[in-house]
Parts: sequence; structure tokens; C-alpha cells
Amino acid sequence: MNILFAASEVAQISQLGGLGDVVAALPKELHTLGVRSRIVVPWTSKIDLKRFRCEKILQFSFTMGGMAENVNVWKSDFFFGVPVYILENRRYFGGEMMYRDFNGYLEPTRYMFFSKAVLELILQWDFVPDVIHSHDFYTATISLFRNTVYKKHPIISKIGILMTIHSIRAQGRAHNSILDFAGIKKNELTSYKNDPMRNINFVEQEILNADIITTVSPTYAKEVLTPQFGYGIEKTLKKRKKDFYGILNGIDINEYNPRLKHTIYHSYGIPDVLEKKLKNKKKLLGELHLRSRDKQPLLSIVTRLDDQKGIDLIFEVFPRIMDLDMTFVLLGQGRVDYINKFKKLAEKYPGKVRLIFKFDHELSKLIYAGSDMFLMPSRFEPCGLTDMIAMRFGTLPIVRLSGGLKDVVSDGYNGFGFVIYNAENLFSVIKRANNSYINFQKLHKVGRARDTQWMHMIERAMRKNFSWKKSARQYKTLYRKIIRKLRNGDRE
Repeated sequence: MNILFAASEVAQISQLGGLGDVVAALPKELHTLGVRSRIVVPWTSKIDLKRFRCEKILQFSFTMGGMAENVNVWKSDFFFGVPVYILENRRYFGGEMMYRDFNGYLEPTRYMFFSKAVLELILQWDFVPDVIHSHDFYTATISLFRNTVYKKHPIISKIGILMTIHSIRAQGRAHNSILDFAGIKKNELTSYKNDPMRNINFVEQEILNADIITTVSPTYAKEVLTPQFGYGIEKTLKKRKKDFYGILNGIDINEYNPRLKHTIYHSYGIPDVLEKKLKNKKKLLGELHLRSRDKQPLLSIVTRLDDQKGIDLIFEVFPRIMDLDMTFVLLGQGRVDYINKFKKLAEKYPGKVRLIFKFDHELSKLIYAGSDMFLMPSRFEPCGLTDMIAMRFGTLPIVRLSGGLKDVVSDGYNGFGFVIYNAENLFSVIKRANNSYINFQKLHKVGRARDTQWMHMIERAMRKNFSWKKSARQYKTLYRKIIRKLRNGDRE
């Protein structure tokens, strides 16, 4: 079985978020199941070709928008058993930025180009996939190209396509004139109809044209079928309900393993978690120039600064968090207005708040290892990976029980959760977690820490299996289902 993963990013080569973690980890787990996989991503100037041992192996050209476009193909064997291919075209992917304007014409044009480039790449090399596994809006027109421009092609027309929706909010809308740019005739789209604004929706087209659609948790799969979470295409999803599955993401348990020795944190397991987490906490606070705060509870957040992540609620409750005498650490990047508000809070509470506005993979591990609690009050959360990573490091998550967070965190068992999205509920659960931590510290002083609810919750969190094994087997089953469907000639 040959599977080609097509995505906008892959950890660690070109990562900006959780999508990159999935695209890196799932193929590696499939490799252990005997599945031959390759990964293809677009080039940006931020990719370190030397560090990831990239070799230029191929150049090809094809027509897009009436112009001949050249593509350089770089190969990296950074991941054992799963090669990564980087497609370089500086007209569409020049500069450092991976993502730009999601609602304008530029992003759909760039990723429509990338989708076609992926199919043209298949015609140039020695690897014909049985299934292309596409991810989100960025590769959403692969199946559209297959079913129109390449519908009679002897190779491309026979390739199955599984699409994973990581977040249904980013859909990729563009004026339908983009079809002319792509060389797709409007009457070729049996699923196409003009909306009042004459737009075409990339994700909707992929839902209608892919063989199977998945999303990243069972709960989110139910949520996106409702108007509250479906962002306008819930009816389209319902049309494909029998081909729609929710599979919970995993994490790379080797990459995020507190038991492995690491230069940035003291390694530990359940038997020595109390001693070593305190050492890591002191190390983290030292790095952040907060050395005097090791006795206070440390609340951290590693996130993209976006309204999805519940940042507005954090701002509302922040003064009360500070009244609890908690230490707050943030690692993330995103909206400028959020950054400015956080900076003002840091000025107001000097010595209790540290903010790092960047993506720093290594520092994030020390934050996971050194924190007491991890905050994730998301407005909606398709899956959530950082909560899993925090739990793996024995840091208890405080979450809104939505989407994948509801599938992973059980309030009072391995973390803390609330349901209704408002500031009062968020503060109530933070206060409850803080009280549990204070009780733990009191009993810790008299040698009874192992008897506390806090310690039991840490143990349950660290024991939970977040590996990709179960999910990889589920995906392999779906790939087989697609292959059988194509062989029987019953593609809808």
C-alpha cells in the first residue's frame, strides 16, 4: 500500500502548528504497519535545506494559469522510512510566509497551484500512490483536479483521495473565476453551483469530490454537522455522512517523552515525577528570570494567538488569576492586538508573567515539563495536541470540554474542564485547580503527596495512551476501503 501525504507543513521541517505534527507522526506510525508513505509540502525560504539534509532530485514544469511553471523537487530523508519532498516554485511560494490572506484571492491561487503540482509530481517519479491523504484547505482541490482535468488520465484518475479536516473554519473561498485560472470548466463540476457572491469553496469541493473525509476527533465529527460548528457547510457534510469519520489524533510519543534524557529538561517518569517536575519548574523559572516563584502554581499556555483559543476569556479573568498568586507563562504567536494586550498585562504584573511571542519547539518542552497546569479554554477545538503533550509530561490541563478536548480530558480525573463558554466558568475551574494544587502542596510537606487527588490525576494523565497506533490502524482500514471502492468502480 502506497500513501502520499500532501500538506502545507510538516514538523520539524516547516512547522507552524499542530497540522505539522500530524503530517510528521502519522506516516511514521503507518511505516511500522507496513505502509509505504511519502510526504510532500511546499517550499518556503524558512526551510533549512542543509539541516534537514535536502537534496535536489528533480525539476519539472507544467502549465498553470496559462503559463509554464518550473518546480524544483528537494528530497529529505530526515524521517526514518518516510521521505519528505519539498516543491519549490518562487512565484507562488517565495519568501518566508507559509500562510497569508485566507479570505483573499492569493491563498486559493497558491494552494490550487500546489494541489496541481502534487499530481504532476506523481507523473515524474517512481511512486504511484494508491491514496493521496490531503489535509485541510491547502490541498483541498486535489480531488477536484482529479475529477475534472485528470478524469481520463490513466494514472491520476485511479488514485483514491482521503481528506482530513483539521479545522473546518478555514475553507478557502475564492471567486469562481479561479476555475478559469486552474483550467477547470464550470460545467465539469457536477457539484458546483453559484452562490450569491459567485464564490467557490475549496473545502466544500473536497468534501464533495474526495472518496473519504475524516476529521481529527469523534466529538468534533459530531459538532461540525451542526450550524454552530459547521461554518456554513454542515449540510454538505451531511450529504457525505456515510463516508465521514472522526479519528482522534495522536502525538509522537518518542518526541514528547519525559522519560528520555534531554538537554532542556530533567527526564522523569511516574515514580520520580514529584522530584523531577520541581527541578524542571526551577529550571524553567530560571530561564525566564522568575526564580523566586517556585512555590507558586505555574499556569502555562503554548498556543496560536487566535480567537479560537479562548484568548478573550483569558483577558477577562486575568486579574483574578493574578489575585490567586499564580505564575503565568505564554509561548505563542498570532494576532497583533492579542500580543499588545498581553504586553500590557505583563507590565501591570511584573515578576509574575512571562511572554514569549514566537514558535520555539525546544522551549515548549521545558514549559510542558516545568508547569503545574496547562490552559486551553478553546472556543472550539477540533482535536487539540498540546493538552495531550502536557498530560504526557504530568502537567494537568484546564480545558473547555469541546471537540477533541472532550474526548481526552475528564474533569476531576486527569484534568479540569468546563462546558459553557464564559469567563465565570473559566475562572471557576482555574480556582478549583488552584485549590487542588494548594492542598497537594500542604500534604506534600508532611509526606502525603501520593495520597492527594492532584497526584492521582497526574498519574492518570501520564498513563493515558496518546500514541498513533490505534489511529494509524483506523486510517489504514479507511485506505483499504478506498482502494476496494476504486477497484470495484463504485466511486460516487
